[in-house]
Amino acid sequence: MHMVEDIIRFTQLPGSSARLLSEVTTSMEFPKGSILVNRGDVCRDVYIIVKGMARAYHNVDIEERNFWIGAEGEYIFSPSSITLGKPSPDHRDAGPLRAVPL
Repeated sequence: MHMVEDIIRFTQLPGSSARLLSEVTTSMEFPKGSILVNRGDVCRDVYIIVKGMARAYHNVDIEERNFWIGAEGEYIFSPSSITLGKPSPDHRDAGPLRAVPL
C-alpha cells in the first residue's frame, strides 16, 4: 500500500495534508525486537503503526512484562517521556513493524 493511503487510513488528515507529509517522510521497517524506546532514554519519536505490532513492557526481576500491545493504526511512543522530556519509564519494541514517523 502506498504511504499516502496509509497516512489517510490511520489519521484524520485530509488527502492533501497526507500527500505533503508523505513528501517529507518515509515509512520505516523495524525487524522483530528492534528497540524504539529504551527505559531511561528520552523519547523523541512518534510512529503510526502501518503493519505489524509493537509492545511496551517493564522488566520485573528477570521477566519482561507487557502492559501494552499496539497494532495497525495505533501510535507508538512513550507519552510521559515525549511530553515532559523525561526518561522513559519503560521499553518499547517492534515485532516486526512498518511505521510512518510523525
